[in-house]
Amino acid sequence: KSLATPDNLTIISVLGLELLKRNGLTPGKDVTIQYLPTHNSAVVSLQNGAVDAAVVSMTAFVQMTRDQHAGLSIIAQTPEVPPVMYLASPRVSAVEAETFAQALRQFIEETPAGKKFIDGLGYQGLRPPSELDLRSLDPYLDPLKANLAKPR
Repeated sequence: KSLATPDNLTIISVLGLELLKRNGLTPGKDVTIQYLPTHNSAVVSLQNGAVDAAVVSMTAFVQMTRDQHAGLSIIAQTPEVPPVMYLASPRVSAVEAETFAQALRQFIEETPAGKKFIDGLGYQGLRPPSELDLRSLDPYLDPLKANLAKPR
């Protein structure tokens, strides 16, 4: 058995491997893992028969065309996590970060191009993450830190 998934530093990859483990499969032993650069490349690998299954985010799946969906079936879903977070570098001041956030929200909420952009991503909107959103990511910190420590 083989599985394609985006880069091991993506939360979707961590979620996918955790799902395998919860179902009694050992990644790298029972299932060969192929890390690819993008969600799309994981799907293409699946469609080309290079792997038996692929892990992709629901956001990426929704953004694919009907032709890309052809013949694919969703066979399992991981727990939900906050979909995407836009982060500012520590080098960016709080004022600059808030200015950017306001501009992004204004673009999305007040312009046709912004509405098209957010709809195209399959999101309902944009909001600051809640404390609960951030805490929901805590279980994935250790696996992500372990992946960061691996040679690339």
